[in-house]
Amino acid sequence: MKNELRAQPAVSTYSPSWAYKGLALIAGLGALLLTLAPDGAVRASQIIHTDSDGDGLVDAQEQVLSLNQNSADTDNDGYSDLEEVARHSEPTMYHSTPLPSNINLALSARGDSGRLVVVFAIYLGDREPADIELSMGVLLRNRIGHIPPWYFMREAWMTLHPGSEPGTSVMVVECSLPPNFIHAIGNVSIYGVVEDSQTGAALAADVVDLGSQSGVVFMRSMPPIRTATQIGGAIGGTQPLSGSVYLPIPPGGDGDIPMSWVPGEVCYQKTQVVGAGGGLVSHEVVEAECRDGWDAYCKIDCASSVGSTYDTLDPAVLIGG
Repeated sequence: MKNELRAQPAVSTYSPSWAYKGLALIAGLGALLLTLAPDGAVRASQIIHTDSDGDGLVDAQEQVLSLNQNSADTDNDGYSDLEEVARHSEPTMYHSTPLPSNINLALSARGDSGRLVVVFAIYLGDREPADIELSMGVLLRNRIGHIPPWYFMREAWMTLHPGSEPGTSVMVVECSLPPNFIHAIGNVSIYGVVEDSQTGAALAADVVDLGSQSGVVFMRSMPPIRTATQIGGAIGGTQPLSGSVYLPIPPGGDGDIPMSWVPGEVCYQKTQVVGAGGGLVSHEVVEAECRDGWDAYCKIDCASSVGSTYDTLDPAVLIGG
């Protein structure tokens, strides 16, 4: 269902001082790790939101991911939406199920009451939360740095949910940061790494790419397998688009979307890799247009992004791959 634009959209503003604060986060490159206690406590305030189907993904997050908020298993394949997200299979396709694995990590994000929430979905297998440690960091302007746990965990919450196999579990850690952090920097890749608490070995890693344009926070996501309407053929061809989806996730809600953005559509950007090295991957947008069939908004200048480039991190490098 298409959302309706609000009559008086409130576009976020920011102070330039946040740019210096953002850069200050990566000034110290020490490896600061967060140990998750077995009872789930992270000594921070709860991020409260409705989870109608009780699968561990709150309704607002399922809306961002285009999942059924009233079904814990959207495609009825025996794996919860949360587990499929954590294990990188497609929660809306019955024949897409997780590959065998011992541990996985997936990152995503959403807006929530004026906050930007980064969601870590961690498939633990038969491990306990105390068996792992979680480190976080950012790619800012071609520099990689760790984020001090106290910064991201000031407002955070951890929950534990059963996996599809007996004795397995999936953990959700939600952390919030001020949207001004994204507005000031423009583009940020946030990474998470799950490490063995005894050996320090990296076990899994993932990256979520966030950005800001026209005062709106967006998440750049790989296009999932969706309906023919949502994917269609490649621009001028018959193959599905590859590249990224430009999903607006305004922390204040839909009212933060400029009235010029088109509801019910999303900005598809077909990209190609133009450079890689040291864990950084550079992409160039070669085709872009608004696509119908999404519970989202398409920025009016989507097509003008052709020729632009952006950098992200290769998760495999974060675990020594």
